[in-house]
Amino acid sequence: MDNIIDCILKNKDAIYNLLSLKGYDYYTYTHSVNVAIMSIGLGMAIELKTDDVEKLGIGAMLHDVGKSAMPYEILNKQGKLNDIEYKVLRSHVIEGEKILRAHKEIPDRGILCCSHTTP
Repeated sequence: MDNIIDCILKNKDAIYNLLSLKGYDYYTYTHSVNVAIMSIGLGMAIELKTDDVEKLGIGAMLHDVGKSAMPYEILNKQGKLNDIEYKVLRSHVIEGEKILRAHKEIPDRGILCCSHTTP
C-alpha cells in the first residue's frame, strides 16, 4: 500500500487521467488495472530494479488512456467495427502518447508502453 501511495503522490496527473478513463469506459479501466498488475508481477519475476518496475507499472496502467479521446459510440459499439471505425479506434495509441507527453512527470519509459513508435 505504501508503494501505491508513493506512486500516486509522484504522479497526480497520471492518476487523474486514469480516473477520467474509468468514468468514460469502465471496461478499459479494469483492463488497464489488470495489465498493470500483471506487468508489475512480471517485472518483479525477472528481477527488474524497483524504479524500473514502477515505470513499467505506470506505463501499463496508462497504456490505453488514449481511448478517453475516442468517440464513445465507437469505443462501446456492439458487434464488429467497420473499416473507418477500426482506423479511428487504432488511433487511441497516438492520442494516448499525446496525453502522456503533455505531463512531464510521466517518465519516458512509462510512455513507451502506449507509444506508437519504438525507441
